[in-house]
Amino acid sequence: MSLRAVLFDLDGTLIDSHDDILAAVAAAALENGFEAPAAQAVRELVGLPLALMFRTLLGQELSDAAVASLASSYRSHFGTSRTRVFAGVHQAIAAIAPHALLGIATTKRTSHAESVVTALSLQAHFHVVQGTDDFPAKPAPDVLLHALARLEVPPEQAAYVGDGPWDMKAARAGRLLAIGVDHAGDRRGELLAAGALRVLRAMDDLPPLLDGLY
Repeated sequence: MSLRAVLFDLDGTLIDSHDDILAAVAAAALENGFEAPAAQAVRELVGLPLALMFRTLLGQELSDAAVASLASSYRSHFGTSRTRVFAGVHQAIAAIAPHALLGIATTKRTSHAESVVTALSLQAHFHVVQGTDDFPAKPAPDVLLHALARLEVPPEQAAYVGDGPWDMKAARAGRLLAIGVDHAGDRRGELLAAGALRVLRAMDDLPPLLDGLY
């Protein structure tokens, strides 16, 4: 394999945005007449589309109008005041950048993802920030393939790093190398079962893993 590009998921992979996501979900639920969901339940769904997240948390019977209202409330309340870049991310990116093109492929809309990346001063590191805009979300591979098309790199020459099983399934479906990262130390088995070739405990472990693949 000749690795030419490395794509990353955003939330839970490059950045610890759980507290801000939890606050926005709680605010959206309360604003729309629901109780705030449990924190652990929200954490397990980070990275999924908002419609699926809210239906899983608040009821599969939610109408499209209710989901749209919840999603709108969520976006209006979401901020990055408590979001932090995970330890080791800047160092890992600096080590990989001379050897491969770097991109972000996330369930967030592109405009939203770009604003978060800019707010956290990550924008200079990446050649492309691709969100999920009017096409199927992960575990479908579409967002990964859109990012790679912008980079002009075939999927067989790319890797995807993510923290959720849907990330691994999307990578496998798109024929990318699937690499899991388990910052919290509680999802290794789930990531391996979803198709991860390796599961990292921290981003520091990524550059040594990729050595020899460029």
